[in-house]
Amino acid sequence: GALEKLANLEAASANEQLKTMPLNVVKGQNSKLKTWDTSRPLVTLINPLSSRQDVMRPTLLPNLLDTLLANLKVLPDEPIRIFEVGKVYMTPTEAEIEERRARMAEERADFPRLQAWEPVFGEDLLPVEPRRLMGLMTGPRQPRSLFSSDVADGVGARLITPLLDFFDAKGVVEAMLRSLHVGEVEYVSVDAPLFHPGRVAMVRAQGIDLGIVGELHPTLVEEWELPTQRICAWDFDVNALGRAMPERNLYVQISPYAPIRQDMAFVVDEATPSALVAETIRKAAGTSVTDVTLFDIYRGKPIPEGQKSLAFAVAFTSIEKPLTEEEIARLRKRIEGRLERELGAKLRT
Repeated sequence: GALEKLANLEAASANEQLKTMPLNVVKGQNSKLKTWDTSRPLVTLINPLSSRQDVMRPTLLPNLLDTLLANLKVLPDEPIRIFEVGKVYMTPTEAEIEERRARMAEERADFPRLQAWEPVFGEDLLPVEPRRLMGLMTGPRQPRSLFSSDVADGVGARLITPLLDFFDAKGVVEAMLRSLHVGEVEYVSVDAPLFHPGRVAMVRAQGIDLGIVGELHPTLVEEWELPTQRICAWDFDVNALGRAMPERNLYVQISPYAPIRQDMAFVVDEATPSALVAETIRKAAGTSVTDVTLFDIYRGKPIPEGQKSLAFAVAFTSIEKPLTEEEIARLRKRIEGRLERELGAKLRT
């Protein structure tokens, strides 16, 4: 009675307000949200607090860049690592609107009480509000100290420490995904206008696009009046991370025996991702391999043109007994055979 009457009054009031709002729809695009997609129209506000805040944020990047700029003014020579979790607001696509309408219909079918309330006009056309996790990092890898491994800048006038780069950001992402027990992670090349070409990768796990990691484009750094140094960023969809996480995590027994590390180098086609080679090595050896680390990429003679050499440090171990040389040789042979069959890779001797 009274509750339904109040709900209908609120819905009617909301309908009148929404009828005057400009609700945009993006046509002809797929339903996947990408933070690096700058082609969607911005969500505008009718009554903004100021002329500089007349649109809803499509990314967390502006907030983080302002925070980074404020920190760099105070601590220009210190490593800075910041992050934020929050919603962004994006104009929906036709596919997203259809998905929302289907969910609304399912909710009204599952909860009959909702059928007594008048649907809010334009509710299916409201902006998409995904929750994102984004971080920035820049500056030296470690604060200056007596024990820091500084190197001369070439002139000898001062000492500088190595700066954070793409691989540092990738390491942070890998540590985060490892703590969330997200498996089958791969890094895929992607065209992202806000990021430096060649220093950016899309992170995918189990066929789910999780986000992106890389270094910001120098033009963006210059426009934000930031120091001309590498600024690394990562941006992830929180819902996608939840889908990629396992419902339960089963812990594996740790081997009491020290691992035996050996190097293996393979010649593969230029287009073959190193992550695919590493994953194939793991699948070939199963639980006998505990770690696969890429430590060298070589192109040039005697490697044929259009190919490259990928060198991996592979750790072999067993929870039952120390591995013998014969057992390791059989594992290496199994790895070599599977890589040749599936990727056309040749062991480099």
